[in-house]
Amino acid sequence: MKSLHHLALASVLGIALALGGASTSIAQDKAAMTKKGEPATKVVLDNDKVRAYETTFMPGDVSPNRPRVARVIHYLSAGTLQRIYPDGKTQDRKVKAGDTVWLTPDTYAVKNTGKTKVMLYGVEVK
Repeated sequence: MKSLHHLALASVLGIALALGGASTSIAQDKAAMTKKGEPATKVVLDNDKVRAYETTFMPGDVSPNRPRVARVIHYLSAGTLQRIYPDGKTQDRKVKAGDTVWLTPDTYAVKNTGKTKVMLYGVEVK
């Protein structure tokens, strides 16, 4: 199962690199400034075609409420995340390690409501 997990992650990274082209610049250790209580995001590739990143949500972390673009998300670990929409509605989502999903544009905050950290890898096409 672990090799299947690595294959899926390699596929997501392969797509990001293919869309990025040969002239990509890989951002090493380009971590976003993270406030206490917010998830930590490390951008691993950012060019004119794609943005790829790793995000870690510790229990209780909440991301800012902001518009989100269409993207592919690959979950590296399992847990429970909650979307919080601007009108106050919430939506709980249990995620499994190894799951890969396509998310459409929307505006919301994300909170880790579980007891374990949730790690994910995301790719946004520009």
